Amino acid sequence: MSHIQRQGLELSIFNQSQSSPILEDRRGIADGSPTRNELTFEAAAPNLIGQKSRLVIIVFIVSSNIVQMISNMVGLAAGLEFSKALGAVVGPGQANWTAASYPLTQGTFVLISGRLGTVYGHRNVLVAGAVWLVIWSLGNGFCTNYAAFNIARAFSGIGGAFIMPNAMALISTTIPPGKMRNITLGFFSASAPIGSYLGALWAGLFIHYVNWKWIFFSM
Repeated sequence: MSHIQRQGLELSIFNQSQSSPILEDRRGIADGSPTRNELTFEAAAPNLIGQKSRLVIIVFIVSSNIVQMISNMVGLAAGLEFSKALGAVVGPGQANWTAASYPLTQGTFVLISGRLGTVYGHRNVLVAGAVWLVIWSLGNGFCTNYAAFNIARAFSGIGGAFIMPNAMALISTTIPPGKMRNITLGFFSASAPIGSYLGALWAGLFIHYVNWKWIFFSM
């Protein structure tokens, strides 16, 4: 091999070694930069929602769960009155569906709705659940039959199930980690007992002063 050919071969080997992955990784380790085999993570873009807008969103999200818990408690607090008004037999072991129809479907569909929120968007599923709850609550106000009333209550529970997990997910995605998120999650956790308490008052006031149908028209 001639001297010129030998120099050309050495130059070629040197160029290949300069671009080898191993040396690139070594150089990266030396200067602290990420190497080829390392994963790099970038910080998520900051949430650009203003403080006032975020507060309004939080109020609506928490209120949506309060309303669906009010609807749940209404059936428990005034179930006997609904049954009497609709001509059902009231007594031990009777008229149970008035109280059970809403929480039954709410508990059944709550896991499904969380998955739907992951696929189609938590905001979209929450809004759909709220609209669904409104439609079937209005339907309850027009019911004159015991069976139809309980069927409408069961469909209302599906709307409540769509609201609950997606409202929680929206809080986590709307509010960055910190004191504000912790406070909001505390209020959201308290929305169940608050809604139940307000639901009992709601049902009692409407049954005492006006017709029971207005409980659902006002919902």
